[in-house]
Amino acid sequence: MTVLNVRDFGAVGDGSTDDTAAIQDALDAANNGDEVYVPATGSSYLVTGHNAVVDVNPSHDGVRLYGDGEGSRIEYGGGNGGRNVFMVSVDPGDDGIDGFVLENLTLDGGLGSVEGDPNVAAGIQVRSPHAGDEGSVDISIRDVRATNCYGNGIDVRSAGTTVTNCTADNNRQHGFGMHTSGDPFQDPPVRFERCLAHGNGFGGGYYGMDLSAGKGVAEDCVLHDNEGAGATKCSDGADRMVYRRCRLANNEGVSFQNTSGQGATVVFDQIVAEGNAYTMRLTEDGTYRVPAGSELVFADNGPDVRGALYLTDDSVLEAGDATLWISGQTGGAGLRASSDGAGSRVGTYYHANNEDGAISNDQNISFGTIASDLKADLDGVPTADQVGAWTDAEIDTGSDDGSTGEGTTDDSPFDAWTPRWDASASDWGVVAGDEYEGGHALRYDHDGTDAARRAISWDAAGTPSDVEVLDRVRVPSFETDGDRGYHARVHLRSSYAGGDETGYWIELEDAEDAFRLAKYSVDGMETLARFGAPAEGVFFYRRFRAEGERLRVKVWKATESEPDTWDADVTDADHADGWVGLGSFDPGAFQTDVLGVATDGGTVQLEADDESGTDEPAPDEPEPVADPEVVSLEARNLTADAATLAGDLRDLGGADEVRVRFELRTAATDAWTAVGGETLGSPSEFTHIVSGLDAAAAYEFRAVADGTDATVAGEIVSFATLDDADENAAPTIEQFEVTDRSTNKWNRFDVNWKVADGDGDLDAVVSTLERNGRTVAADSTTVSGDGASYTHLLRVRGKVDTVRLCVNDTSNATATREYEI
Repeated sequence: MTVLNVRDFGAVGDGSTDDTAAIQDALDAANNGDEVYVPATGSSYLVTGHNAVVDVNPSHDGVRLYGDGEGSRIEYGGGNGGRNVFMVSVDPGDDGIDGFVLENLTLDGGLGSVEGDPNVAAGIQVRSPHAGDEGSVDISIRDVRATNCYGNGIDVRSAGTTVTNCTADNNRQHGFGMHTSGDPFQDPPVRFERCLAHGNGFGGGYYGMDLSAGKGVAEDCVLHDNEGAGATKCSDGADRMVYRRCRLANNEGVSFQNTSGQGATVVFDQIVAEGNAYTMRLTEDGTYRVPAGSELVFADNGPDVRGALYLTDDSVLEAGDATLWISGQTGGAGLRASSDGAGSRVGTYYHANNEDGAISNDQNISFGTIASDLKADLDGVPTADQVGAWTDAEIDTGSDDGSTGEGTTDDSPFDAWTPRWDASASDWGVVAGDEYEGGHALRYDHDGTDAARRAISWDAAGTPSDVEVLDRVRVPSFETDGDRGYHARVHLRSSYAGGDETGYWIELEDAEDAFRLAKYSVDGMETLARFGAPAEGVFFYRRFRAEGERLRVKVWKATESEPDTWDADVTDADHADGWVGLGSFDPGAFQTDVLGVATDGGTVQLEADDESGTDEPAPDEPEPVADPEVVSLEARNLTADAATLAGDLRDLGGADEVRVRFELRTAATDAWTAVGGETLGSPSEFTHIVSGLDAAAAYEFRAVADGTDATVAGEIVSFATLDDADENAAPTIEQFEVTDRSTNKWNRFDVNWKVADGDGDLDAVVSTLERNGRTVAADSTTVSGDGASYTHLLRVRGKVDTVRLCVNDTSNATATREYEI
């Protein structure tokens, strides 16, 4: 490992010398495992240019770009000429970026230095990946402050990115942005952990955190005092978003809303929404889920006639085993359910001191318990001083707050094991005794009486798909305090995907006097099979096998011979791969003294002289291999400088897998250039995004497949890039009329507006009342298509000097009009 100091490459850090080339040169000199150091300075390192100002690309696998913290400041100094600005551009390109780390830096977006009105002007943008990058994107952004940006502070457009302990403040657009719905893959989801957003969104309809589209997780985050449209939202293309232990406080717009995200699933787990101007707005046909045992607290929000929590359109709230606390709502009731979607359910609803009572409408919603009581906060939900860049305050997430996360390996006695979900290292240990095979056993014994999903993975096994586990296990007693009858699990294909525990497992289910095969999924827990009869104080062997969609289990006493038949044989397609390990729901002890794992069709043997633990099946005689069949499809998603090439591998020609790619050339030329490339194990379509193309230019491409004996190509397909003028255009404001209806006590304004967008991708319209450049009241409307009109009614106590209207489309292109009072 080599540390490369940017000053050794010519960087000065005096706030006036252009250090762009020096920083880039240091990065480009780094190899995998090297570190690029930006030392603290009394001023800043000035960078200039447009698009990828500081360019991180696939050549920077395993590189760490870091500084000393707040004093290591990189500042944008202009030179974009109205074009987009990615101050630090992290682009997975064709090959992915594996192991890149950006940390301990301040990125000043130089808002006043940005020229023109670019669509994108971010402090950091992680660019969209290509299809071949799946499994090869691992990007970490830690302890970074992104501030004073014309656009978003930190903008993420690739799965496999984790943003931890970062601060986004005083950015014109979103503090944190995320949009991965158009990418070729969505897993692992983008994660924001212990992040802080404040003072963002003052450019119009923007948010502290925009989990716009794709899959994302916000965990232990605080979004407070953001302007514009509010705290957070999801939008068109949202698949699954998870908010866990988040605080949404004193934001000038909504606490949350879904702006046109059809079919979205949004999980709210341990949320505090306090002091926000407007509602939590659950819209479209989205499913909004609150996990069992979780709580949502709404305190002192408003004024908003829609209440603190508002269900509309066809939305469904699934909170049947959860608790809502709503108090101090002004301008409306605590909850308003006006959705046409059937099946909304709240387990327990506590209310207090809401201006128009507990409920203003109860359409298509039911409640288990409704009572008057007050709670204004939740233990384990962090405050602003506990999160963000360079904070080291511990967040006590509690043991009974309904949250679920990966455990910590601190103080673990195991080098190759990781506690998972609600487990900690203290739940596991090693015990000795003559009754154990080899004289020792792995012991689980939780210190407490609370039941929870606790597990530990054997990391040496990786995350296999086709896998078999054999273990020998004993539960000393079924009568330990806190036990409910769910003991000693073996886990396969398990994960924490999208913020949910998922995977298959078997257990000793004393509650039903049976062994049980079951699964966790995003929809909850499901039993797949029950069989046999467990007993306490007895060692059992368990063989658990997963092949494709087939799951098989057999269990027998260790004193008996292994049976020839399986006790359970079922099919299920929910989970394809994941970690292997042990676990339990009950706190009581169990011991495991034999554990073997075989992958890729192998079988774990019981013979003591089999050191490998596997018995690979004999290979079949090879079948004759023909040439594969591949077809070129039409190019997609054409822009002025990029296109998505598409092909279809229709037959592998008898091979187990086939390498596919594309060949591209400028029309009327002879030479082909190979682009993209991936290996397919079954017939399917494949795509590759090419960028850097010339505007209004003609190109040709063909899909190519490499067979065992020959390379075959599809038909040649022509396409043309768009002219620059055809690129996404900003929406327009066709009508903006302000009627002053102020009284002695209130400043009231009716804002009558009409907007249009030639691209047909309208997103939101926001009207604001301002005083000395700060927003004091706002209203927003979700729009779509190529035109919309409405009237916003705004009021505020106190002085107002400007009424402003802002419309944005789904690409965040905006138009603004203002009316001076």
